[in-house]
Amino acid sequence: MNGICAYSETVYCSECEARGGEAVGLQCHFKPDVYMLSVLLTFGTFALAWGLNNFRHSRFFGSTFRNALSDFGVVIAIVVMTMFSLTVGLDVPSLHVPQQFRPTLDRPWIVDISSVPLVVAFIACLPAAFYTILIVTDQQITAVIINRKDNMLRKGEGYHLDLLCIAVLVLICSFLGLPFYVAATVLSVMHVNSLRVYSESSAPGEIPRFLGVNEQRLTAIFAHSLIGLSVFLTRVIKLVPLPVLIGIFLYMGVVSLLGQQFVQRIALLFTSVKHQLVFMVMIRMFILERIFTRSEMASLDDLLPTFKQVVMPKSARQQQREMKELIEHKPQI
Repeated sequence: MNGICAYSETVYCSECEARGGEAVGLQCHFKPDVYMLSVLLTFGTFALAWGLNNFRHSRFFGSTFRNALSDFGVVIAIVVMTMFSLTVGLDVPSLHVPQQFRPTLDRPWIVDISSVPLVVAFIACLPAAFYTILIVTDQQITAVIINRKDNMLRKGEGYHLDLLCIAVLVLICSFLGLPFYVAATVLSVMHVNSLRVYSESSAPGEIPRFLGVNEQRLTAIFAHSLIGLSVFLTRVIKLVPLPVLIGIFLYMGVVSLLGQQFVQRIALLFTSVKHQLVFMVMIRMFILERIFTRSEMASLDDLLPTFKQVVMPKSARQQQREMKELIEHKPQI
């Protein structure tokens, strides 16, 4: 308070101003540390989603409960951290979602192309050409990452069909004045990882073996249908703090990055020798198969079964017929 006198009693700011004084000091006008809470929400969401993702391979509870908890780990992390933010009660920034389903600008749904000057159309041709290259590159890189051999996909690729769908969607978005529809690399990798199938029976201490991907379209259709229906859930979406969403984006980026071969090979430089792959096995899988033919490899070593052979094993008669053909075409050494 103004003046020379000091009071030993606790005086609040309102009482100080009522007595004609002035509150001086950092503790007089206390503001909660929203920044620190935002950091805690971001890394707390990331840690919770990461822990639930790794809970699948833990030793607690049954396999069905672990898989269900791991599959819905992202949703659980969002709900838990949102409830924590609401319990604390600080004004954490959230998404700004419009209340009505209409364009943000004062315009109709379909853009009036005739109102665009001809000079602007010619000037836009150059950045449009660069943007076309960017869209094609982004789409092809995403498709190559998804269709790599490590995922053991059985159905065909579809690079040209994907580009055709992207081209049609970009044209529709242009007429509606919406952001262009492009391939989402992180979401695509996360979708494939969620459909991975692992072996249920393994030796104690052994990591479950990857068997393949459950290839279907139901999950993609269901997920994108929910994205479309989210426009009617704006009141619920506004409750989710922005730091929680940033934590989910961080989790998705880290998980998809750790699944790349480039990152895994860099990690081998810092991995103990006893935990690395056997050098001769790597030579057998990646080098010898590119030098020798199938029949020559059969004479050198037993062929490794493919994913289709593991899921649908051949009968004894088919195995004898293939072995006979390999023996007949066995090269003379």
